Amino acid sequence: MKYAVFTVGLPELTPEQAVTTLRDLGYDGVEWRVTDQAPAGDGVPGFWAGNRCTWPLSSLLADAPRIAALTAQAGLDMPSVGTYVTCEDPVAVEQAMQGVAKLGASQLRVNVPKYDGDESYRQARDRAQSQYREVAALAQQYGLRALIELHHGSLLPSASAAAAFLAPFDPRYVGAIHDAGNMVYEGYEQYRLGLEVLGPYLAHVHLKNADWQPVGSRP
Repeated sequence: MKYAVFTVGLPELTPEQAVTTLRDLGYDGVEWRVTDQAPAGDGVPGFWAGNRCTWPLSSLLADAPRIAALTAQAGLDMPSVGTYVTCEDPVAVEQAMQGVAKLGASQLRVNVPKYDGDESYRQARDRAQSQYREVAALAQQYGLRALIELHHGSLLPSASAAAAFLAPFDPRYVGAIHDAGNMVYEGYEQYRLGLEVLGPYLAHVHLKNADWQPVGSRP
């Protein structure tokens, strides 16, 4: 088992500072955040906007040699790349895969859409599964593995839902990111059960702190 840090959690650090910090702390790798983010509204780097440790998707292919060199010089691995592309946008998926392949990483996050209740779950899931066939084909083409993160608010918040969704696909090219923190909000299953039901599709694990807090009181 190897330990890495997803750079969404390092908003104040530059990539150069991040790899040095992670190396000095004894981590094995870094999971780079990749997205064309908005600037921080208040000028303060945040997790989701103005994050200094995020690489733009639009320039990932051009930035790949620099990213790979920074990572290698620190002696770190890249277990996965944290993109925000989804199966709904095959152009963005291929753009991300081109960059990740040039990076020399083997996996990247390619999520499914959110569940908004505007149509039946089965219709939305079946459409996403059809779209993911193209994702799997692109992953095979680029020698990569596309990973779906178990995420509250998405079509696949639980391990069981993800395992059923991924069942038609070759686990060499698709997989799942088990995220216990997200499952505090939605999708919780006994953790060993979830890990076992994912079987060969279990590719990566996210861990973070999350809990429920009381807000106010009812009369």
